[in-house]
Amino acid sequence: MAADVKAALKIIEFLPLLWGAGARLTRLSIDQQVDTVVRMQFHSNALLRSAYNGLRTLCIFLYYTDPRAWPRIGYAGPWAPSKFYEAGNRIVNLPRLQGGVQ
Repeated sequence: MAADVKAALKIIEFLPLLWGAGARLTRLSIDQQVDTVVRMQFHSNALLRSAYNGLRTLCIFLYYTDPRAWPRIGYAGPWAPSKFYEAGNRIVNLPRLQGGVQ
């Protein structure tokens, strides 16, 4: 999966050069970046649409699973309290290390 994400990022980064924008995506103005991404979203080439949709889905997933985003979208968090698993290997079950770093 990591290789697919890297490939999709490379496609999006260097696509403006192929389309004659004269620079990579990250070096374009915000308006040009938005235009490039929108053009990818609706492009006739299935590879470009797949790269766009894959990265978009990944961004959405990572954003909405981060508890820091929940107040902004009005989500109070899970209703069920986090369960302590005595034999589990969850990070929340690990004792705190010295110095407050876990």
